[in-house]
Amino acid sequence: MTKTPRRDHLLAEEIARSLPSGGRKGAAADAKALLQRARDAGGGSLRFHFLSRAQQAIAKLDPARQQGLIQRLQGEILALQGRGGDTKIAHLTPGEVVIPKRLQTPEFMRDVAELARAYGIDPASLVIGDPRNAINPHTGQPEFDDGSYDDAASDGSDSAGDSGATDAAPSDSSSQPPLASSQNSGPIQPPQDGMETVTVTGQRLPQLSPADQELLARMIFTEGDQDYKTPGLFQALGSAALNRQGLPQYGNSMSHIINQPRQFQGVGLLASDPNKQSLWQLSANPDQLTGPNKAAFATARAAASGLVDGGLSDNTGGATLFGSGQNGIMPDPMQKDVDSGAYEKSRDDIGNWAFLRPRKRP
Repeated sequence: MTKTPRRDHLLAEEIARSLPSGGRKGAAADAKALLQRARDAGGGSLRFHFLSRAQQAIAKLDPARQQGLIQRLQGEILALQGRGGDTKIAHLTPGEVVIPKRLQTPEFMRDVAELARAYGIDPASLVIGDPRNAINPHTGQPEFDDGSYDDAASDGSDSAGDSGATDAAPSDSSSQPPLASSQNSGPIQPPQDGMETVTVTGQRLPQLSPADQELLARMIFTEGDQDYKTPGLFQALGSAALNRQGLPQYGNSMSHIINQPRQFQGVGLLASDPNKQSLWQLSANPDQLTGPNKAAFATARAAASGLVDGGLSDNTGGATLFGSGQNGIMPDPMQKDVDSGAYEKSRDDIGNWAFLRPRKRP
């Protein structure tokens, strides 16, 4: 006797019911498992049934505590859904903008083209489907951030830390955009084949080893130990360190970022504050911490974990510098960075803590 194959929606429902976690606590694990099932299912209707079940699991998450994780999972769903069934992913990074075709008026496209040329960028390379896109050799898909026009690439070294920070960002002698190239002077033109579909991935989470995640927690604790009860502060301190990843003056390794001389108080042999240095050394053996220090380190660990797994997102607006001042006055090195025009405040102060990000070029 020939068995009648189960319909896709029944198969997806059966697998969803078989997931072991269940409930609010396991909703994230359920969503991730269903998304993996969707990837494995190929491009047919079964994929979309799994995505529907994943949406139901995501709906059980707590937006107040897990907003970053929700955004990432929703981004993965978008990437798997595509538009019109398209599952190709363009390599866009957080902060970049996709302009739908219906908003691409001649005036808008002309302005974008002129701005691109002012920075020496071929406007056609910004259009998905144009042969002048940079192609990622590992995926064969277009990507647009090749480092040639990344504002962050020209940022100077900074003075993160409390009021004891010593290094100010150097002046940027290349603040003017390069001369326009010999590219065509008209507005951006769409590719000849009319391709306009793009799928945007969710926010990219930091990839840290357990050892680097622990270093991040130790830095957060050492910097902000006395203010650990200030809402959002430890999340912000960790975010600022993570925002340095990939910038030329810092590198990609969290170990390198945190252990750079004169960047974070208490870290390394050149630590600017003996009391902070003592905290840094104590945090290497956190089981020995007691009282407020123990509570502060637990808070720091939770913040680092949340930032790495997506439960917490960057709440600094892209800051790479932070410092603790008094009465709304930031430390002198940070004020010099602002006065030079290289940096700007990225958000309101958190308690006595100020946060700066590289200033965008006009």
